[in-house]
Amino acid sequence: MGIYLKRLSKNKKIVVSVYVDDIVLSTNDEALFNEITDSLKLAADKARLSLNDEKTEGPSDKITAFNIELSNKIINITDKRIDELKVAYLSADSEHQQKGILGYIASVNELQKNAILEALD
Repeated sequence: MGIYLKRLSKNKKIVVSVYVDDIVLSTNDEALFNEITDSLKLAADKARLSLNDEKTEGPSDKITAFNIELSNKIINITDKRIDELKVAYLSADSEHQQKGILGYIASVNELQKNAILEALD
């Protein structure tokens, strides 16, 4: 599987992003995308890895990965995850934890961090 993903990443028409057990394939060529996903399934089967059909998305202008909605021009933490982070912020034991939570949110989308701070005022 790793060899297949490494080979894919060398193709200039494809962007391969992997984080732990999440794989995101990005391309503007839908036919190429369909070919890649078929090959990915074969590579996963050969490696005896199962792909989670419930987490499989696309092709689409927007996908969700890592609790983040990704699109060509916008990146947002999902509403569900934002709600969880608000609870964590409010129940944090220290200012350092709160700063860490806000820092994470800001690293994804500064506007979402500002919205949380406004909502908490």
